[in-house]
Amino acid sequence: MLAFQSVVDATVSTRAVVDGLFLKLPPGNHELVLFDINRNTGIEQMMTSEPLMQISDLVADTILPFRYSFMTNESRQSQFVVVRRKEAQSNNIVEEPLGLKWPERLYSLSHIALPFPADDSLYGLQAGGNESDLHLGKMALRGERGLLQIPDSDMLRLRSNPFYAYLERRVLEFLRKE
Repeated sequence: MLAFQSVVDATVSTRAVVDGLFLKLPPGNHELVLFDINRNTGIEQMMTSEPLMQISDLVADTILPFRYSFMTNESRQSQFVVVRRKEAQSNNIVEEPLGLKWPERLYSLSHIALPFPADDSLYGLQAGGNESDLHLGKMALRGERGLLQIPDSDMLRLRSNPFYAYLERRVLEFLRKE
């Protein structure tokens, strides 16, 4: 099994994915890939809690029965991301630079964003095509609340994944192993 999860997913918690699924799988080629928040935005001052607190034991645990990969900023001063990977039954963490970076003013992924590339015609941040078409991914709505059919809070959610190329590559690699 290969799963991708944002550490700030408001629908399914990372703890539930780990405790309710990954720790119950039989030994095998399983991997959980977690997407951190953008640590280069200064958003942490405004957060209600630190998302990594709920998963801090994953990094410390040396006997995880699955591979754990964590996509995060290479440093707090950088928009570029790296993946820190820990193999199953290991305490060794290997860091892989990806050459990808967080887009400006983006502080996290949302679960709905994961399966859509940035150039998706409806959900993408960089959607092209006819300007009269609906492009939910790049809308920046300003105006009075309650006017639109779409709830204001839903419009805050990111709808595409700026790291989709990485996700796609990992899925294809995983399928080749099977």
